[in-house]
Amino acid sequence: MDKLIKSGFIEIDEVFVVGNKELREENASSSETLHKITANTENVEDGEEKEVKIKIEKLEQLKIRLQNETQEMNRNATELSNEIISRANSDAKKIIDDAKVEAGNILIESKQNGFNQGYEESLERYEILLKEARDIIEDAEQYRKNTFANQEKEIIGLVLQCVNKILRQKLDDSDETATKLILSSIEDITSRKKLTVKVSREDFETTSKLKTKILAMFPAVEDIEIKIVETYLKGDMEIQSEDGTVNPSIKAQFVKLREEFSKLLEGE
Repeated sequence: MDKLIKSGFIEIDEVFVVGNKELREENASSSETLHKITANTENVEDGEEKEVKIKIEKLEQLKIRLQNETQEMNRNATELSNEIISRANSDAKKIIDDAKVEAGNILIESKQNGFNQGYEESLERYEILLKEARDIIEDAEQYRKNTFANQEKEIIGLVLQCVNKILRQKLDDSDETATKLILSSIEDITSRKKLTVKVSREDFETTSKLKTKILAMFPAVEDIEIKIVETYLKGDMEIQSEDGTVNPSIKAQFVKLREEFSKLLEGE
């Protein structure tokens, strides 16, 4: 879970310098330059924020499209299963009607050859045909259940793929996600004297810049080493300490999410 890190600062609009006129003029010039740099930085940040918003809107459109496709798949499965049940009921009704007619014919015939023997034979053949009709209905119901079960797995798989794409896109759009994961995980570690943070090559530069901040935020940390793991994707990471290894990466959390969904399906 991401944790909010608050920092406070006081912006001083005016600078007071005790000294001669040259020092005051130089100080005023430096202050003006600083304001210009700050304004330019804000413009750049606004541009990046707009770009991120555009990408997020595209992801939301992708999610809506996937949801519509899922609903369409569900409607098709329902129509197919209803059609199968309708056909099964129709076939079963025909078998039962035929059985009644045949039983009546046998009964008439049995009266000529012996009422008791013919009556028992008609009942036996009627029961056989009735069982056949019931079997057809049961098979159709079972097929319907299996169809919905398979459809449910496909829908959940589609949802998980969508979640994975959104998470990966957010990682690509912002370096802050990996930074927050690292800081949050270190905060939960009890023994922080020596830490080893393993990250992907894409996250190495950002994480290296974070080293000074970690040492300042967590006084108990005396040494921190940052290593590159070539097989890691952006957002993959591990943090080693005296307590053991912590894996707060997006990939690890997504694997746990997929396992929980699998358990739910197996439970049903």
